[in-house]
Amino acid sequence: MTREISFYKKRKCWYAYLPEFIALGGTEAECQMVSGADTFLDLIASHKYEGKPINYITIKISDEKALAYSMEQIDANDFGSSYLVLNYDNVAYNHFLWLCPVTLSVFDDYPETIYFDVVERKVNTTPIKYKKASTLKKIWHVAKITPRFLKKQIKRKFKITR
Repeated sequence: MTREISFYKKRKCWYAYLPEFIALGGTEAECQMVSGADTFLDLIASHKYEGKPINYITIKISDEKALAYSMEQIDANDFGSSYLVLNYDNVAYNHFLWLCPVTLSVFDDYPETIYFDVVERKVNTTPIKYKKASTLKKIWHVAKITPRFLKKQIKRKFKITR
């Protein structure tokens, strides 16, 4: 699965822009990038645009080897997954980062390798606005996602390979 995800910086903190997650009852605080993911986005945004700091980044991600860079999974549990970015932009980094369970709204499970490439860097001056979903849409989403999520959790817990 390949997808583009945008990230924006607000009051010195990076957030993943996931309107579908927010619409289904998630919060902006749950989308905050922490524990190394924020500093990695700072690294990607270290370029300037017309003399201004970058505060909006779009990244293409995939769990299939199709993009320029990768992050390798170190550990995964019910609380998130740790990854290591060995290099980026032809520089060796060994950058450690952690991704929270919101990642499961993007991928069905924590991939062993996440491939990525930067699509866009810019200075965004438009405030981010989210819409909330109806209760019916939230129930439909939970009913659709929960069986897949539980199946993945059971496989991980009991190390089932099928």
